Amino acid sequence: MKPFFMAYTILNKCMKLVSMNHLVFLKFIVCFILSIITLKTQANEFWDKDYSEVDKFAVTIKYKGNVKILSADLTSSFPDTIDKYRAIFRWVAKNIKYDLKALKKPELRKTKPEEVIKSKKAVCAGYANLFYQLCIESGLNCEVVNGWAKTVISQIGKPLSATTNHAWNVIKISDTYYLCDVTWSAGQTKANNSTYIHKFSGVYFCTPENLFHYKHFPKDSKWLLNTPVTKQEFINFPLLWRFPVDHNISELNPGNGIIKYGNNKDIQISFHLDTIISRVTISSDLIHFQELTNYVYQDGTIQIKYRPKSYSKYLYLYINSTGFMGFVFRK
Repeated sequence: MKPFFMAYTILNKCMKLVSMNHLVFLKFIVCFILSIITLKTQANEFWDKDYSEVDKFAVTIKYKGNVKILSADLTSSFPDTIDKYRAIFRWVAKNIKYDLKALKKPELRKTKPEEVIKSKKAVCAGYANLFYQLCIESGLNCEVVNGWAKTVISQIGKPLSATTNHAWNVIKISDTYYLCDVTWSAGQTKANNSTYIHKFSGVYFCTPENLFHYKHFPKDSKWLLNTPVTKQEFINFPLLWRFPVDHNISELNPGNGIIKYGNNKDIQISFHLDTIISRVTISSDLIHFQELTNYVYQDGTIQIKYRPKSYSKYLYLYINSTGFMGFVFRK
């Protein structure tokens, strides 16, 4: 669906040229068709695929006491490799909830696939290990990746911890790897990890690399795949919530999440998003919010100009009343 929003803006531009002679207009139509093909490639065909039928089937499958049987039940009905992966991904996200108690007490964590299924709870390692095992049982190529995740605004600009804090998976189709995070697709934690909302989103299934690495940095650099992100760049990235990833954010400027504060100095932020932008809100404390009207928005690209009245530690940006992105201020 995301490419169609982008295609719509291109078509709009072409239609404005309808008054031109037919030959010139025909050239623009050809360009439009080529653009559609390119956009689909850039957006990642597996990320944008309609999995509704696969998902509908996967959530009906019951565990019968054996991981191998479960894997076969989930995958044997699908001839396409990607649908096999998706059925497993959807089942894990449906049946396993995030374990908030185990997050705080590591000794409670379940990481073995059978234990995870039995308890119906896990933290990231349990999710990743279960997804891996179910894939392997069906002859699918999968790896568990350990690394760091950026989840809170205070992490911006701070060195990575000595030990990794997250786990996810890579899957392989033909000769290409794709990134998956079933933990984050299963639901979201809220209010400083005090509550968990178990609600599925496919945004972290075969996520395009450039979007995935805004929030994930692998311990083994080979799992950066084709995205040349350095550790320092990752450390300094702004904090992105799910919304900008889901809507294929691109052309983000500044790409550095550390903003130098200056009296009477404008802050300028711009990016492209594959959705209609109707409201922009700024906050420095998540309590007081200021709606902005002095922004320029055209064909999915927005340019925001904001002048803070006083120094604050953080800057939170909301788009369409949804948490979007966070920056830190430095004097």
